[in-house]
Amino acid sequence: MAGAYPGSTTVTQPGLMDEIYQRQAGQGIYMFNATKDFGGTLMNFIRATNLIQDEGNLNYPGKYVVDFADLNNYSNVVKRTSEVTSRYDEANEFTTSWTDTKYYYDNINHMQPTRIVTNTSKGDSTIVRKRYTQDNSATGNILDYMRSSRLGLDEPLEEFTTFKNMAQPGSQEYIRQGFVNTFRSENSSVYPDKVFKILTSGDLHPYNGPYYSTGYSPGSGFAQQVAYDLYVNGNIHKYTDLSGSANVILWGYNNQYPIAKATNANNIYGGKSSDVAYTSFETADDGNWAYAGTSVADTTTPSGIRAYPLSAGDITKKNATASGKYIISYWYKSGSTVNVSGGTVSAAVIKNTSGEWIFAEREISGTIGTVKISGTGSIDELRFHPYESQMTTYVYEPLIGLKTVFDPKGGSQHYEYDDARRLKTIRDQNGNIVKGYKYILGSLN
Repeated sequence: MAGAYPGSTTVTQPGLMDEIYQRQAGQGIYMFNATKDFGGTLMNFIRATNLIQDEGNLNYPGKYVVDFADLNNYSNVVKRTSEVTSRYDEANEFTTSWTDTKYYYDNINHMQPTRIVTNTSKGDSTIVRKRYTQDNSATGNILDYMRSSRLGLDEPLEEFTTFKNMAQPGSQEYIRQGFVNTFRSENSSVYPDKVFKILTSGDLHPYNGPYYSTGYSPGSGFAQQVAYDLYVNGNIHKYTDLSGSANVILWGYNNQYPIAKATNANNIYGGKSSDVAYTSFETADDGNWAYAGTSVADTTTPSGIRAYPLSAGDITKKNATASGKYIISYWYKSGSTVNVSGGTVSAAVIKNTSGEWIFAEREISGTIGTVKISGTGSIDELRFHPYESQMTTYVYEPLIGLKTVFDPKGGSQHYEYDDARRLKTIRDQNGNIVKGYKYILGSLN
């Protein structure tokens, strides 16, 4: 851009660079045409470089030449734009098939891909369409808060996968699957609220999006897949799945990892589930159990780390427990005596064994008082959940990863890692390798 510098009361005919920069910083760079008409229109998001006197400028000899760069086109962010995958024959000579994927960013207000288009050598085209908070102009709802607080902006409001046959001109675009996500705010944070899935019933369903309405619900033609009912310390604690079953997740290791998941657990007391309790005694996280003693190291335990000596004190369940029928289970070391009180308690049924350790399960029912575990010897993996429920539990090795998973029957899988903290083997509770992994870096030649 070239032209005479516009006049003003503060700077009339700048001859020094500092005066030019003063004008630029104070009131912006003005746009004007070759006839020197000046409308006072400001040009936003620009920068001026190479301010020089140009004697050869035809319109304004001896005046200033300014090069502008639109900063909307400059960023330190690197966007993926395309990806091509090719398959070759055994002789590595001819392409047998290919896919060509392109990423489109249709809204300059955010950096998320809004369309991902994949074309194949068969003539098919798959389009993934995503819409985010900044793609929706609706006001007066949770979107206002998300935009103003800049929370949850990378979470899609809706995501639809469509397909069409490119080999047939004029082929219509049909929905393969589609989801709408809603959100809510709690304690100055934004959390997922519900997930809805479009009902296509196996028929060809033309795409007529967007589907996220101003009332932030998808309306008819959708079925709720999951509702996130309760969050504790920023983590999902209770959710309801497609079947209508309520599920509870307990978190540990300073709220970093899920340590237990239980199905069919509905009752909430004091902001937490009163139906579920679990501890592996690995950390200070009590998992709805209360005990005064300290766990001790014991490499023979099913989890292979720590156990709790009952001589250190009784263990009681936190929160009131509604009348009903429950399961309490635990691993105890051979020779230990474990007593359970707090309702009508059945005799222990042995469900599993591992070395010196025995996995026992008891029913507890009726009017539940304070559930208490006492006795002598050592226990580990203490669980409590409704009778109709199933619980899976998880033990971790901090800074490494998942160490042990215990299924509802007490069976376990153990995860081992190499010196680079990569998963190396998965073993069953008898030490047999279920899966093994090898990592090859560099060329195979």
